[in-house]
Amino acid sequence: MRREFAFLGNHIRLLRAAEDTRAAYTMVEMTWDAGFSVPPHVHSREDEATYILEGRIRFWLDGQTFEAGPGEFVIKPIGIPHAMANNQGGSCRFLEVYTPAGLEAYFWDVAQLFASGKLSAQTIGDIQATYGISPVDPGDGG
Repeated sequence: MRREFAFLGNHIRLLRAAEDTRAAYTMVEMTWDAGFSVPPHVHSREDEATYILEGRIRFWLDGQTFEAGPGEFVIKPIGIPHAMANNQGGSCRFLEVYTPAGLEAYFWDVAQLFASGKLSAQTIGDIQATYGISPVDPGDGG
């Protein structure tokens, strides 16, 4: 796995992976273009935290919607439904920490399928299931 790669048209830089942290955590730096979003989902294996470096991100966390900007830290605990979106006019850059480690392999797998033109609703659903990620209907209230 490379330490920097394109992810769904955006950029990921892997700062710390499982092999660097004795599987304690993964840390990535992400840069998202304007308009990019991650739909509502829930993780069954890891806690997730976001530290905003540049720009603003709209979060949906357990039924609540809010924005966070540079210097702000958002924790998305295991089992809590959440989503993220870059609704501003420019790019945003942020750090993500996942504990325990391992989610970096999910990003790599999705990136490889996207690059090969083989990413579909079915294949991304299969990959998400492999990594303990489940889609959530925001109408369910979390």
